[in-house]
Amino acid sequence: MKTKMIGILAIAGLIAMAVFAGTAAANGVPWIKAHNWDHVYVHEFVTTEDVLADCFFGFRETEGTPARIYVVEYKDTWNVGDELVDVSGGFETVSCNAYGTIYKLVWPKPLDAGKYQLVLDMDKYGSGVYSKIPGYAETVYDPLWTFTVTGEPEPTPTIESSDSSGVKKDTFQPGESVSTIGSGYAASTNYNLYVVDDTAWSDGMAIPSRVAGTVTSVTTDSDGKISPHPTSIWASSVIGEYDIVVD
Repeated sequence: MKTKMIGILAIAGLIAMAVFAGTAAANGVPWIKAHNWDHVYVHEFVTTEDVLADCFFGFRETEGTPARIYVVEYKDTWNVGDELVDVSGGFETVSCNAYGTIYKLVWPKPLDAGKYQLVLDMDKYGSGVYSKIPGYAETVYDPLWTFTVTGEPEPTPTIESSDSSGVKKDTFQPGESVSTIGSGYAASTNYNLYVVDDTAWSDGMAIPSRVAGTVTSVTTDSDGKISPHPTSIWASSVIGEYDIVVD
């Protein structure tokens, strides 16, 4: 199925961020949490992000206590003795500081899409299996943190008219040249371009004939941007209202 981009499309985004701040408790059971470089604990990553781990080794442990951090495929239920198979290129061997904590990059980008868990393997010599941690009044096991990795969303193609410097421009004087800028397309690809009379568009309709004297195609660069930036599409415009279509 072809995608047709018509006229001018502006995209605005607002990013909201909630930050979890704090330090490990002075006592308590071990835990592990995944976070990003903004120090936000998260359960969702995209393939272009790094995964970092923040761990608390528990009140029983002293500075220098060793452990391993695994990134493993998600399991609904873990049983004592289940093997920990790291999928990030190898487990990380770590030791806690004087506060019983550790902060570590555990899976550098690019990531593979899927559902995973971080495991803090608390066997002091790295057992490589899911274990019960002795010494607590309650039953405590190697701590887990579940997260998912998804692919980057596909960019939305855009097309805009511009002046010869690449500055967006919608109104031109007769005889003035018209250029175009755009992004979000497949890399290094040729597309058909149409400058047509302003049209009431509906899905599936045929593209009207091009205005005489306009270019018939554009090319994208390795980043999916129309290249060159800008691209001249009409050397000498005439009075009227028009749409630009990339097919």
